[in-house]
Amino acid sequence: MTNNFSSRGYDLDYYNLFLRNYLSEHRFPEADDDTFIATRAEKAYDVFVASRLAGDEEGV
Repeated sequence: MTNNFSSRGYDLDYYNLFLRNYLSEHRFPEADDDTFIATRAEKAYDVFVASRLAGDEEGV
């Protein structure tokens, strides 16, 4: 049986790191805002999961 919680944590880490890196590279002031990044990473993950559950083969 797959542990969804641990894979969710891994996915959120990926979204979090990707967004943090993107914001830093492009000099957005939000790059140091942990709450902003965590919120956006959570939303990105939720949209991705909803899309996959709806049958979409590719990301939104």
